[in-house]
Amino acid sequence: MNNPLGELKVALGQQLTVKDCKDLATLAGLPPAVIDKIKDGLSLMSTLEQRGKFTKDDVSYLVDIFTQCELGRAASIARDYQTESVQKRPDNPLGVMKIAVASQLTYTDCQTVATMANFPPAKREQMKDGVTLMNALEGMGCYKEHDVKELLVLLTKCDLHKAATIVEEYHQKNHSANGVNGSNAATPDHPCIPVQPDDPTVSPNFALSHMEDEIPECKLAQVAEVMGQRAKIFAVAHLTLTTVEVQSCEYNTNTLADRNFNYLMAWKSKVGEEATYKKLCENLHKFKFSKEVWSVLEIVD
Repeated sequence: MNNPLGELKVALGQQLTVKDCKDLATLAGLPPAVIDKIKDGLSLMSTLEQRGKFTKDDVSYLVDIFTQCELGRAASIARDYQTESVQKRPDNPLGVMKIAVASQLTYTDCQTVATMANFPPAKREQMKDGVTLMNALEGMGCYKEHDVKELLVLLTKCDLHKAATIVEEYHQKNHSANGVNGSNAATPDHPCIPVQPDDPTVSPNFALSHMEDEIPECKLAQVAEVMGQRAKIFAVAHLTLTTVEVQSCEYNTNTLADRNFNYLMAWKSKVGEEATYKKLCENLHKFKFSKEVWSVLEIVD
């Protein structure tokens, strides 16, 4: 009989010495009387399962405590199981997003994010892989199923553009699936233009006569004013600016609008005559900026 969780428990149990078991049980907060009864890895695993520390669908807790106890091999086994389990569950988009982001993060990336998130030094040292980091960020409330804006901002600040794009895509799909039109998507600290619903009737009028014209700088400035915080992700994902180009755009700028304008100007310089009203409008709409942003391009001053 196929029993992946049972196989996992056995595999993990074989990795643990008696001392490892005692250390893990103590870290898990088990009572002394229960700890005394744990004689091997399998009995520890059964006890943790009975106490709800992990289930067949979520063993992230095991990844965390094995990592904290520097049991690298056990942590790796649990992490592989978690990844495979998530990938087999299309009904768990948050889990899929977590694994996808985690796979993008190197050890250095994890340390950078942990530092930006103000982790205490001891906790930061434990962030040796993406799964551990993502679990820790989730545990501290940095993101949840229906709100990943703080995670998006954090990854963007750390210049982890591929990981941030994954979160942005999740944000768009999740808001669309839940009928969220972005009414709560902006904050004073992290302003961003809300995601529009997937309504095919709400789209730019590409038939307007000026759409094939090259877009002037004054119009880019108007777009930059209303793009908000998401512009940096947009610049990487849809305007295909490199990290060096993005950093150059951000150098010595005082306002968000200035940075956004620099992103757009860098794109215009890069593509030349192809920087038309239509091309930028298509990109903005594809990225699901709200009508407030792309409708600027429907008007000729």
